[in-house]
Amino acid sequence: MEQILIDLQQQEITRLKEGSGLEHVPASTFNASNYLKRHFDSLQALARESNAVEEYFARVKDHFSKGLEDIVLYDLFISLQKYARFNTAGATYLFFHELHWVTENGTAEGYPVFFVEVLLFPDVNEVRVSFPRDLLLINTPAVNYFKFSSVLTTSRASTFKDATGNLGGMEVFLQTHYGLDKPFVLESRFGTIKPPDPIFPDIRCRIGFQVVRDENKKLLDYSEIMSRLQAGERGKFVDFVSDYVDGNVENTQDETDTDFNRRFPARSPKRYISDNPLNLNIYQKRILLALHNPRNRIVVVDGPPRNRQVAYHRPPGRSCAGGVAEEALAKAPSPE
Repeated sequence: MEQILIDLQQQEITRLKEGSGLEHVPASTFNASNYLKRHFDSLQALARESNAVEEYFARVKDHFSKGLEDIVLYDLFISLQKYARFNTAGATYLFFHELHWVTENGTAEGYPVFFVEVLLFPDVNEVRVSFPRDLLLINTPAVNYFKFSSVLTTSRASTFKDATGNLGGMEVFLQTHYGLDKPFVLESRFGTIKPPDPIFPDIRCRIGFQVVRDENKKLLDYSEIMSRLQAGERGKFVDFVSDYVDGNVENTQDETDTDFNRRFPARSPKRYISDNPLNLNIYQKRILLALHNPRNRIVVVDGPPRNRQVAYHRPPGRSCAGGVAEEALAKAPSPE
């Protein structure tokens, strides 16, 4: 029975791969040994309850006719739960489709077509999936890496709202170079797309998770800012910068200095001893005070960590700080 189950499972996986145009599938969540153990226990119970061989075989036949449940080869809930619990060492990305290429020395390389950062929160009865940024990353550099006859100029990132249009630019570019007339970028399945020239990659249907370790989040921050500007927030950003450059933002540095001297007198231990887990110097304390002033539209920090010059003009809910000060702002409690 176990060998029959294993053979049937492999046949079904092969059928799924061929029917979906997929080359990579996750490990099956079906456990043949547990399945057989459960039915073996049932057969033993039937044997104990039977008084004759004929009665036993009649019970066995009835058991397999009525008592067999469907076998699930891929349980998405279990797969996500395992992935979320054992992949906690980096940022998780959900990637879509793959540019697959084999180098001259036989090494296979794969690059996602587009991808998005996700957070997975496993629980007993559910796995919550959320997207921490309104940001979809388009792998424009990977396409241009293959040196087509023209250059793909599609943005490297997009908000979710504008994703269809931006991905459409990449799709048209690849359709032109591969001689395609059918859409594929937003399709859940399609057959492998072969290039007209073997120096270019195959385009394969593939959806999966990948963990990225030691990631530089500043690149994501930059991409998110640029995406928002392209999505129509340019006017607000330009007006904000113009106000600052033109001197239309109120300077509250004197007010902050006065507040600092009142809270931390020159001869008071409060000025030199920190009352939170981080050992803040007087410049970092000034920054924290500035952040609590609702009149500050901008906070500008200039100079090395131990000798900062600070000007205070802050936009609501935003800040600009550097070095150790960034860590202090993220972890330190309110000065009150």
